[in-house]
Amino acid sequence: MKDTLLSFICALALLVSGCSKQELATPEEERFTVTMNVNSLSHHIVPMAGIQPMGAKIGANASDRKLSDVVDYLYYYVFKEDGEKLVERVQSSMDGNVGQIMDRFGKGKYTVLLLGRSQQQYDSYWAYNDQTWFSNYGLTDDVFYKRIDLVVTDSNVEQDVVLERKTGMIALELTDKVPPHISEIRFSIIGVSNHFIPKTNRGENNQTSSRSTYFYGDGTPYYMDLGEPYAYYFFLDQDEEALATVNLSAFDQDQKLVAERLIKNVPVAVNKRTKLRGRLFEESGNISAQIFSVNF
Repeated sequence: MKDTLLSFICALALLVSGCSKQELATPEEERFTVTMNVNSLSHHIVPMAGIQPMGAKIGANASDRKLSDVVDYLYYYVFKEDGEKLVERVQSSMDGNVGQIMDRFGKGKYTVLLLGRSQQQYDSYWAYNDQTWFSNYGLTDDVFYKRIDLVVTDSNVEQDVVLERKTGMIALELTDKVPPHISEIRFSIIGVSNHFIPKTNRGENNQTSSRSTYFYGDGTPYYMDLGEPYAYYFFLDQDEEALATVNLSAFDQDQKLVAERLIKNVPVAVNKRTKLRGRLFEESGNISAQIFSVNF
């Protein structure tokens, strides 16, 4: 009798357990395919326009380089409506089908961020909020960017994406010869930002950023990074035009300051190039007499 009762209790427990699990089970969320085609990678680049005091553009014809020649890394992020990160992925120019991105998402609203970069970066972008940002380390990276408000309803989504340049640039041209005892020329700038926050489009233009050109004993220049020689890229707060201050400093083998030039009120803007041209060194040793021209 006890054995029969015990068996009945066990069977009843299993039945209740099975019913509970069945009641708790939920159907799998329906997902839809989302495809992003970054087709601008095959487009020819429009060179950075020059800027004039009244804002007129010059030099805006297409170049013979494609965007894929400049973008070596394509970063892809997806965030939920509350800012939680769902996806973080990077494609390299060495990979096949760069610019073709496919995912599957349930119904809802999402934020998609795409960055094309010439340099590999390691930003810790953990959430879409007003505190996390993307950086441009060492003034070296020409960045192309797109933010997309994605809505998934009841069908697949396919979208063409065109990346837009996010940076401005200063090009430096020294018209005098660098003396053989010089070991470093340091370019420092204040009035631009080395980062931007995608959610607010804010940066910090009051910070100072620097990048150096170094020289071997025979005068051959070299860099500690993979950036372009005498080219300096930056972001701007809210993408607004600004006036920057540039300081050029030259040091000898003993890190003694040999020459210095402070250039004020340098106009800078996103997707525009400012060219600084002039002499840093003077045979007379009068370093205060140097004058740089600002060309566009």
